[in-house]
Amino acid sequence: MNNDDVQPRKCIELLKLCQQLQTQKDGIRRPEPGTFDPTATMDFFATDITRSCLWLTHIEAMLPVLEQLTELGKELEKEGKIQPEAGENYASLAVAWLLDTRQKPNSDLVNQ
Repeated sequence: MNNDDVQPRKCIELLKLCQQLQTQKDGIRRPEPGTFDPTATMDFFATDITRSCLWLTHIEAMLPVLEQLTELGKELEKEGKIQPEAGENYASLAVAWLLDTRQKPNSDLVNQ
């Protein structure tokens, strides 16, 4: 696991800590993000924390896919199938190439 894989998890833990500290400060008991507690108060702060944790969980799940697409993009560049320009990223170019290739009859995907 590389360092990038850990970052969303660290952010989630920090957000949970922020919520705990806010609860200690104002005395409002809020549900832990990702759980359901009908006795806890789901105020705007808790809602924002929960939504942020959900987004970070999605990001965490997508990081390995992004890494794979980036590696594919590098391979496609080596093969001369894509030519990245400044500001472009390998993952986006790899997806564009896959979609474009899939739509063409007799494409590289079909011939492999």
